[in-house]
Amino acid sequence: MKKAAFHSIILVAIDIATLLLALVVSYRLWIWNDPQLEFVVQVQLWELFWPNPWMPPATLLMIAWMFLNHRSGLYNPGKLESSVHIASTCTRTSFLMLLLLVVVQFLFIQRYFSRLLMLLFLSTGFSWMLIVRLAFFQIQLRLPNPLAAQNVAIFGVGGDALLMAERIEQSGKHAYKLKGYIHPNGASEVKVPMAQVLGEVEDLQEVINHHDLNMVILATRNTPRDEALKLASLCDRMGLKVLQMPFTWGFASPRLAFA
Repeated sequence: MKKAAFHSIILVAIDIATLLLALVVSYRLWIWNDPQLEFVVQVQLWELFWPNPWMPPATLLMIAWMFLNHRSGLYNPGKLESSVHIASTCTRTSFLMLLLLVVVQFLFIQRYFSRLLMLLFLSTGFSWMLIVRLAFFQIQLRLPNPLAAQNVAIFGVGGDALLMAERIEQSGKHAYKLKGYIHPNGASEVKVPMAQVLGEVEDLQEVINHHDLNMVILATRNTPRDEALKLASLCDRMGLKVLQMPFTWGFASPRLAFA
């Protein structure tokens, strides 16, 4: 199993555990706020997972929440680039869940759904999911070989390629693992270690398969148009991202905002 797939499975498991715990805590707080529910009405926790008078089925809510997480890229290691991005995405999916609950409450207005219980579940689930995910991300930063790291090759062998490699080494090791360099046709100046040159454009498919690449970063100023089109076309067919390193130095790219 590839590391990225294993990483995604871990995140799914974390979300399931977090939402289950959030439901248990929400249930206990709800009962604590109105003790008669437990002794007179006799609400049981397991009843909340299926159709019940007090909230939409928790099983469906959890599935909907995780579906929104999936659509937002929260299970895609390539999109979990920084703590800020994780926090903003979790906030957005939780806001969508709030809208979903408002719509459900409106559609089933004739039934008594406990607004307090739904609000407790939403707020607890959001808070814990965010805390656990950020903690997991910070743990990833400190691993020598992070599960979420994507295999990257730099297209270029000159000074710009070296700068890009330094940027990854300094700030992006948690997200990107540099496998080496791809030699553009006609590049005369080679400043990178020859031992790390993986091949040329003609060898690209073999290089991608052999090194299990996820991304190619263009770090050369003199790429012929036909060569660039060939590179982009092949990467697109094989499901790789292609990023252009800007030559007005700053952040390597909005999608390479290492943090």
